[in-house]
Amino acid sequence: MSRYGLLKYPAQQGGVSVVRPVTRYRSQRGATLVEAAIILPVLVMFIFAMIDFSWAFYQYISVREGVREGAREAAISTLPGDGTWAAKGCVLATNNVPSPQTKVTAGQDFYDLMCYTKDRIGLGMGTATRISIAWNSAESQNWAATTLTANTDSLVVCAQYRVGSLSGAFAPVLNNKVVTSKTEIRIEQPSADINGAVPTLVNSGPIAEQALSTWPAGCTNA
Repeated sequence: MSRYGLLKYPAQQGGVSVVRPVTRYRSQRGATLVEAAIILPVLVMFIFAMIDFSWAFYQYISVREGVREGAREAAISTLPGDGTWAAKGCVLATNNVPSPQTKVTAGQDFYDLMCYTKDRIGLGMGTATRISIAWNSAESQNWAATTLTANTDSLVVCAQYRVGSLSGAFAPVLNNKVVTSKTEIRIEQPSADINGAVPTLVNSGPIAEQALSTWPAGCTNA
């Protein structure tokens, strides 16, 4: 046998040697296939994990950034859209939400702000995204708008959203997991429509859609 893995066989005719390749590498090729069979599923699962957890992280970042933008809008304007959100498909989950949800009512600013926050989150204008607004004035420990121009209220905007698996591979781990984000900010510009009145609410407390899990204490007290 030569050092290159070739085997010389005796001459069949005329004294000429015939060189034929040795098949000793078949076992090595078989081992390679076994290794690939073991590694490939792990690699595919790793790729799906990157897709799903990146998507879940994107959803969380969207909620966080949207809440921040909604709170900032409340601080400087409190009229984001001026009653036009219903035409854009904004729907609030029934609970303690402004009523009526139209222009020139005590609930207009809050309805607009909740819809504006959903729009800035960017994960849908329906009830998949839930918004809570808490606003505690300097005059009362209860939820109420201030009537004193010298007072500046603190407003808390919270949002909840159920993340999910994009590929389905990690659905048992990610589906229906609720992420919550909160931003608290001081109001710089008083509302032109509230005028010291609060909207008609089902219950006392913060204006909030029904929570997907429960609203943290920090979202119900400003």
